[in-house]
Amino acid sequence: MAAPDWDAVTAAITKAPAIRWRGRAWCVHRHRYEATSHRGSELVSGRFHRAPDRFPPERCFPALYLSLSPEVCIAELLRHTSPLNMDHIRESRLSELRVRLNAVLDARDLDALGLTHEILLKPREHEAGQRLGETTMHCGYEGLLVPSATRLGDNLIIFPTARKETSQLDAIGYRDLQEVYYIDS
Repeated sequence: MAAPDWDAVTAAITKAPAIRWRGRAWCVHRHRYEATSHRGSELVSGRFHRAPDRFPPERCFPALYLSLSPEVCIAELLRHTSPLNMDHIRESRLSELRVRLNAVLDARDLDALGLTHEILLKPREHEAGQRLGETTMHCGYEGLLVPSATRLGDNLIIFPTARKETSQLDAIGYRDLQEVYYIDS
């Protein structure tokens, strides 16, 4: 896998039209966090954001990770779950949100950006995604539509520090995962 030409990726991002995105999205989060909270991303780095666990403060930026279907959201959770940490499912809920964003980069066609699934969605390798997130945010986008690493659908990544005043993000319902999925105690 060749490394992406980041000058070409940046050029493609700056030329891409910002789209308005309206719809429902889902997230899995611990009970202690609100569905709209990005606070967890301020602690631990992820695929499309950077946190102080691995980066100096000046290179950090938060993100809120949402999926475009509840099934993809659950699959994302299960991707990060092992038999050793099943207890965290008991402490989690699946929330549905109403989202209205005015400037989103649709990056689901990775070829158009000069990226591949293998580069962007490589397990435990987040450099390409973090760079894509940072560039997208610095180009004035509030969010990023990307394929899910599960390959079952798509995700919406929101950059809280780039959100416009006219954007909207509201939790409209939730289910505790222990109620949805039987977990033997």
